[in-house]
Amino acid sequence: MAQSLAKADTLLQPEYLVYIYHRPENQHEGQNDWEMRTSTPDLNVALDKAESLYESQGYRKVEVKHRIIDPKTALMQDYTFKVFASEKDKLPQEVWLASFAVLFAAAGVIWFLAALF
Repeated sequence: MAQSLAKADTLLQPEYLVYIYHRPENQHEGQNDWEMRTSTPDLNVALDKAESLYESQGYRKVEVKHRIIDPKTALMQDYTFKVFASEKDKLPQEVWLASFAVLFAAAGVIWFLAALF
């Protein structure tokens, strides 16, 4: 009985997870883009580990996620707590491509209007 209560108590404690996101050139075929590196109940330990991993410059992005278990539904939920990434990695590639398409379209319109006059 006491063992099951102790297990239930540890399940309700918040947990902080550190995930790394590999650079495309560092990925092997069949490997996931991301990988969980550590799990700890201490936020400061998770942040220190994540910052250390990011500063090693071996990964595209490092995230700290906060995992809680909803006591009513007994479901785990992960929330992104902090992201360590360079500015260029924060925007998806589609956003960059759309921006360039708009720029080239605007340049084409300007060129066309200049040719008319």
